[in-house]
Amino acid sequence: MKAAFVLLFVFASTPLIAGPEWLIIGNDTKIECRPEGLTKVAPGQDTVTFINLAESETLPKNLTNLGLPNSIFGPPTNVAITPDQKLAIVANSVNWIEVDGVWNSEPAKLLQVIDLEGGAPGEVSAVETKAQPSGLSISRDGGRLLVANRADRSVSLFSISGKKVEMLDTVVIDGDAAAVAFHPDGKSALVTKFGEHLVARIGIDGNKLSYDAANDIPVGRSPYNVKFLPSGEMAIVCNTGNNGLPDGHVDTLSLIDFSGEAPHVCHTISVGDGPEGLAVSADGKYVAVPLLNGSTDIFKGQWFHHPNGEVVLYEVDGKNLKERNRAETGAFPEGIAFSADGRRLFVANLDSEDLSVFAVESGQLKSLGEPIKLPGKPGSMGSAQP
Repeated sequence: MKAAFVLLFVFASTPLIAGPEWLIIGNDTKIECRPEGLTKVAPGQDTVTFINLAESETLPKNLTNLGLPNSIFGPPTNVAITPDQKLAIVANSVNWIEVDGVWNSEPAKLLQVIDLEGGAPGEVSAVETKAQPSGLSISRDGGRLLVANRADRSVSLFSISGKKVEMLDTVVIDGDAAAVAFHPDGKSALVTKFGEHLVARIGIDGNKLSYDAANDIPVGRSPYNVKFLPSGEMAIVCNTGNNGLPDGHVDTLSLIDFSGEAPHVCHTISVGDGPEGLAVSADGKYVAVPLLNGSTDIFKGQWFHHPNGEVVLYEVDGKNLKERNRAETGAFPEGIAFSADGRRLFVANLDSEDLSVFAVESGQLKSLGEPIKLPGKPGSMGSAQP
């Protein structure tokens, strides 16, 4: 099944170079952050932004935007790129419907597959999954895709062969599946159970998934995001607290030790208010976490409101994390990604509709200039880094 796409615009006219390094950002246009709360409005033109990081060593120059539906209900983990940079996957987590003049959302089942092999975003195909695909993870070898289906309370396994993405199996985890992460060995995975304050362990045997609730790992409140270090010896979970909304109280990261017989939480780290995004550098040296920090008009007038968000950079120190640096971002930062070489960090700011870019130098974040404007609210961001 093929879905049409619209090429909206490209900044600059230089062609993409050989060996691109893609960054992908999902921009939602169907919500507004108003003092009275998150408001659903008539759909505009959702876009997905593609940036070739190989074209510049500092600020990105070319932004290619495709008209593809996506949503802030599901991000920041619902986009992914294969390790060979040939395919991008974008989950449209919810459909937008109007009833009696009121716009609302209902769970969708759509995965959109974008061909990147020609050096630029190309043909788009569609694959069906279970209800409300929210978290995506691609195996290190690029041959498998895991999808956390939030409304279905399940996880699905897909094969990736060339440009074909095909469902292999689904397992019910009886939990609010928000994000999923392959273990580097490809034989297991972790899934955050947001409403249950747990992390599920999934077994992967060839084309089959397995799950045993007895192996669930208790973490902090409202776990939203999860990543493994490249070594596979430790996983990191972002506990957003307060049902995922900032409230001024300090939230936490749970560090899960995978080096022994039984995976278990080995450290809990106070990080700040509203950790939702999560990125690990390809060399496993750094971990970065953006903080929502009450930085939207929804919380204007409340004691914990701030005009901007914040990002925290940690250095991996054995089985712990050592804080190195904090830097100001735009408003309501959610998506985050390192460049492949670990020298740049990108933060997508949902409410200010822009992209902050930092250099990573000797464990310090240094702004590389004014944020780059985006054509909507960037709820999600991903790269080929797991």
